[in-house]
Amino acid sequence: MKNVVILLLLLAGICSAQGFQVSNVGYANITMVISGEASKDQIVYVPATDSRQTVEFPKGLDIKKDEYGNNYIIVNGPYSYTFKIRVNGMRPIITRDQSFPISEKRLEEYLRDSNYVVVSDPDTQKWARSITSRSGSVLEAMTDLMLWVNSYATYDQNYGGSLLSSKEVLKTRKGWCGEFSNLYTAMARYLNIPTRITTGMIYTGSRWVRHGWAESYVNGAWVPVDGTYGEIGHINALHVKLYSAPTYLFYLLPDTVERITITDFEVAPYDPPIEVEANLSSEVVAPRSIFYLRMNVTNKGKSIFMPTYYAQKTVGIELVDEFRKSVILHPNETKQLEWKFIAPFGERDKYYVMLGGPGVEMKFPLIVDPNAKAELEEGFDISGVFNHIEGNELVIEFTVENTGNRNLRDVVVSVITDRLGTQQRTIELRVGEKKHMSFKYPVSEGVYSFEIRVEKDGKIKNSFGTAIVPKTEAKPEESLLNSIIKYLYLNAPTLFLIFVIGVAGVVLLILFVPTIEGPKTPFGEKEEWEKLLKLEKKKEERP
Repeated sequence: MKNVVILLLLLAGICSAQGFQVSNVGYANITMVISGEASKDQIVYVPATDSRQTVEFPKGLDIKKDEYGNNYIIVNGPYSYTFKIRVNGMRPIITRDQSFPISEKRLEEYLRDSNYVVVSDPDTQKWARSITSRSGSVLEAMTDLMLWVNSYATYDQNYGGSLLSSKEVLKTRKGWCGEFSNLYTAMARYLNIPTRITTGMIYTGSRWVRHGWAESYVNGAWVPVDGTYGEIGHINALHVKLYSAPTYLFYLLPDTVERITITDFEVAPYDPPIEVEANLSSEVVAPRSIFYLRMNVTNKGKSIFMPTYYAQKTVGIELVDEFRKSVILHPNETKQLEWKFIAPFGERDKYYVMLGGPGVEMKFPLIVDPNAKAELEEGFDISGVFNHIEGNELVIEFTVENTGNRNLRDVVVSVITDRLGTQQRTIELRVGEKKHMSFKYPVSEGVYSFEIRVEKDGKIKNSFGTAIVPKTEAKPEESLLNSIIKYLYLNAPTLFLIFVIGVAGVVLLILFVPTIEGPKTPFGEKEEWEKLLKLEKKKEERP
C-alpha cells in the first residue's frame, strides 16, 4: 500500500528583496525545491494551483490530483524537483457578497465536524452566534469572526505542543496558526459558511515557516482567512499554498524526512485601485494628550476589495485601539478608519506613527511639546458582549475599557433587564486597562432584553442585546416495568458477564465437590465408637 507523505520541514530561503513591509506584498515570484528519498511509492504534495496561485511544474513531471483538487506526485527513490510559483495577492476576485445568516446548506462536507474542528460544540456555537449577531452579510460575518479569533487567542511562541481542537482552543485561548484556523473554521461552519483548512508556507519578514490558514466559500470564490495574522480576503502574497481539505491532512500522515526549500523569491507591492487619504489629528501635541490617525479609503475598482491596514508607532506612544483593522470595500465605496493614541511624556521631541497595508506605506512625524498642557479626557467603551446559559442562569459577559488619558474612579457598570431587574457594580480603570465583567441572573424559558450601561460623571456608553432561553423539555415519568426494561437494556453487558461467571461457578462446584472428602460426622463409624468406649472404661478403672 502506498504511503502518503506531506512535506513538513521548511527551510529559510535567500531573500532577494529585503526591507519590505510584508503586509504590502501584493505579488511574489517564488522558487521552491522539493527533495527527499523514498524507499517505496509515496505520495508527495506539490504547490497548489488556484485563482491566486499559478505554478510552473518541471517538464515531464506527472502531476495528479486528489479528491479535493490538490496537486501531488508519486515518488520512489531519491528525488528533487524545482517549482516556479507566482502568487497574486489581489485575488480571488470577489464580485458579490451574500446575505447573512445563511439559510440553505451548500458544500456540506465543509460544514461538518472533522478532526480538530468541533462544529457541534455548544460553547463554540454560542460564541459564533454572539460574535455575528450584528453582521449584515457573509463577508461581514467572516471578518467579525476573524478579528475576534485574532484578539481572543494568543499566539504562544513557546507552545509547540500537539495540535489543539477548536473546542480546546476556546478554553486555553492560545496556540499556533493551526489553533487559530481550527477555531475560526468551527465557528464559520456552524454558521453554514463552507470553510476548509489550508496548509502552506509564509514569509514572516525574516524566514520561511510552515503555516496554516482557512478559506471560506462565498458565491463561487474561496476567500482566504488568516486568523493568526489578522488578514482576510486579500492576504499578502507571501502565503504559498500546498493543499486544502476539510481536515488537516498532514496530521493524519506519517512523519517524513522530505524537505521544502525556498531558494529565491522576488516581491512587488500591491497596486490596488484605491484612493487613500490619511493624517494625524494634530502634528504637535502636549505630553499625555490624545490624538488620532484618520484614514479615508475608496475602492475605485469593479470588484470587492478586503484590505487589512496596520497602525504602528515608535516607543513611548500608546495605541488605545487594536493596531490592525480590516474593511470590506464595495466598488466606489469609501470608509473611514481611525486609530486612537496617547502621546508620550516628552522625553524626546520627535516621534513617528506609521500606516501600512495593501497599497499603503505612510509615515507621520509627531512633535511632543513639553511646554504644552495636555487636556485630560475621560473615555471608556464596551466590547465583547456575549450571553449564554449555564444551568438555570443567564450569564451576560462583556469588557469595559478605559480609552482616555486619565485614570478613572467610581465607574458605574450596570446590566438592566426588562424582566430580571438590574445589577450594578462600581469599578476603577487605569489608563488603557480592560476589565472583563460577568453578571448572572436565574432564568426560565423566554426571551430577555438587556442593556449594558457604563456611566461616569454623566457620560454614558451603552450596548443592547437579547438573550433567548430555550424550553427545557420535561422528562415523562416511567412505569416500573419500563424502568426495569431500560435498566436491563443499559446494563445488558454487565448482567451477561455476571450470568456467565455464575454458570461457570456452578459447573465447577458440580465437577469438583465430589472429589473432596467431607468432614466426618461425630461417631459416624463403628470403629470410632468402640475406641471411645474403651477409653471411657479405662478412666473408670483408675483409682
